[in-house]
Amino acid sequence: MPNYSGIRWKKFDSNRKNVVEKLFSLKEGLKSIPQKTTDKNFLLATWNIREFDGNKYGNRLEESFYYIAEVISSFDMVAVQEIKGSLDPLKKVMRILGNHWDYLVSDITEGSRGNGERMAYIYDKRKVQFTSVAGEIVIPPKIKKDSNGNTVKKNGKTVYEPVAQFWRTPYLVSFQSGWFKFYLCTVHILFGDAKDLTDRTKEIHDVALFFKKRAKTENEYSSDKDYWDRQNFILLGDFNIIDRQDETFKALTHKTDFIIPAQIEKENLHGSNVNKDKFYDQIVYNNKYGNAVVTDAGIFDFFNHVYTNTDEDYKLYLKAMESVKKGTKAPTMSWYRQWRTHQMSDHLPMWVEFDTDFSQRYLEERMKS
Repeated sequence: MPNYSGIRWKKFDSNRKNVVEKLFSLKEGLKSIPQKTTDKNFLLATWNIREFDGNKYGNRLEESFYYIAEVISSFDMVAVQEIKGSLDPLKKVMRILGNHWDYLVSDITEGSRGNGERMAYIYDKRKVQFTSVAGEIVIPPKIKKDSNGNTVKKNGKTVYEPVAQFWRTPYLVSFQSGWFKFYLCTVHILFGDAKDLTDRTKEIHDVALFFKKRAKTENEYSSDKDYWDRQNFILLGDFNIIDRQDETFKALTHKTDFIIPAQIEKENLHGSNVNKDKFYDQIVYNNKYGNAVVTDAGIFDFFNHVYTNTDEDYKLYLKAMESVKKGTKAPTMSWYRQWRTHQMSDHLPMWVEFDTDFSQRYLEERMKS
């Protein structure tokens, strides 16, 4: 559980009693997520925490860090997108989470479309072990072809052409939880031109095909006898996918060997953004070569518990909003709804529960051999 000791002496913009009540409500709501166990399950989430930490709508309030930590603590591992240049906000959350939590973070993505962002994995060291692989993904160059489709050669050597790389480089890591071995790759796919999805679709398809090949290579010599020793590949993050019938979604799942957990597909009739009408966030896994077994999945709406869409909370934070929105007109309810997404996020965490205990199947195999 998070370290709440700072609540005793920290000054909050609403009041200490309100913060405690909100944490109680949040903890009650998080009971909808399966309970963490020692060696039976692995709870993985993806969460785009909006501009963590920007100041377009003022700095995050002190209490927001407690709420964010509370949500993260319900999982064993969370892939986070939109971490900004400074790691101070992330370190603040880590202090609240406690010493048994750790993180891995990518470098800043430079350039206008990179938006100065990082991606991170925050994980509970009691449940998952880092297995020493971490890196950013680079698409290899392609073989140059002539107009007839023949390979171009120069001085007897094949000629290669450079290819466009990702605007925000996907971040790969390897971990293990119980018997479950896995590679994770988190992404924040280019949004680009909303009317022309060519670049966005290409980025999604490139990362899916890249890991389709990797999943096959890593498990090439595995057989049913090696079931417990396979490597799983999971892609997750903000794919900026429009909807389930869209070309952006097909780029992720069509002929890539990656599938959405059935529980997400069933539940996700609405999106994972605050208005629940966008399908940007996704978690998919390769079901052809791995051994992943999904036992549950879902989306958690923290705004049912903190910074709620009520007059009561609007009034509670009016003073904090007025210190940011300086002017003759007081912040409206509409302004509050936008402001609160900069306190928590405009994305809701999407999560998946995996089975991590393959001991029974292992013993059954030993009985046969």
